[in-house]
Amino acid sequence: AQLNRQFAEGGGGNANQFAHLDVDAKSASVMKTDYGAFLITVKGTEPSEVGTKVNLEIGNPYGFTLNQCRLVGDYGKARPKRDQSASEEEYSEKMAVWTESLQPFEGMISTKISNFRWSKATILLPGKPEDIKFLRCQLRIEDVTLPAAMAGE
Repeated sequence: AQLNRQFAEGGGGNANQFAHLDVDAKSASVMKTDYGAFLITVKGTEPSEVGTKVNLEIGNPYGFTLNQCRLVGDYGKARPKRDQSASEEEYSEKMAVWTESLQPFEGMISTKISNFRWSKATILLPGKPEDIKFLRCQLRIEDVTLPAAMAGE
């Protein structure tokens, strides 16, 4: 059985929220969507001829498979660290400059995100690996599939 999107683009109950990912961190972040919360972690980056491949793992704790989805958001250099600023004002200024420097992106995920497990995925960003140290992104789910019912159910 296939599930259609619950709401039209820009429609009512949009629960999508941004996940914040430090590319060099070893932890996962939570991405909330209309379909529930998914985990995402960056496993590494590598240069390519047209930019940088960002290797991800997306954790799907649900019983359905994501057939088609994309990541939408911004990327950039690492966030300023609060302890490297002399004052709150200086830190706020650094954060404002950093926020302005973020670049938008949209990356289609070409692999299926399997149910009940981590799945590997890759997106391509136009920058150099040293310029991609932070991602702020949403998971936009466009197509999911539920497994067929078992015989006798």
